[in-house]
Amino acid sequence: MSLTKLSHDQVAAILEQPDSFRSLIGYDYELTRDGGVLVKLIVSERHRNRVGSVHGGIPSVLMATAGAMSLYAADAGIEKALNISMNVSYFRNPRALLVARGLPERIGGTIAHVGVRLKEGGEGGETVASAQIVYRVIRCKGET
Repeated sequence: MSLTKLSHDQVAAILEQPDSFRSLIGYDYELTRDGGVLVKLIVSERHRNRVGSVHGGIPSVLMATAGAMSLYAADAGIEKALNISMNVSYFRNPRALLVARGLPERIGGTIAHVGVRLKEGGEGGETVASAQIVYRVIRCKGET
């Protein structure tokens, strides 16, 4: 199977689609020059639990989203990427701007594996969490 990478404009169009969950959590996307997608969030009080730490679900949401977006950007034949397994490692509790970026490790006909890093302060910042995610890939009709 050969992969057809989406153009910069095609990925941008996907990122502009309305998303109520994205609005609820407050994250945003940034398209990189190399065709990747960053998922960004400025941590606020609404992301903290009752002891003042960022709730562990927040980094997980950012990494799962970044992983799926990396698949859409890497393979134009993917209609949906459904998270079926996610192994997360937390290194420390984040406090500021969070940036997640997924890197597809293998994209098959029905299953894809993605590694994701969550950094604090920007793409060059300290890694505060990482994830290995397996997705069930649903392809556009006519794609194999």
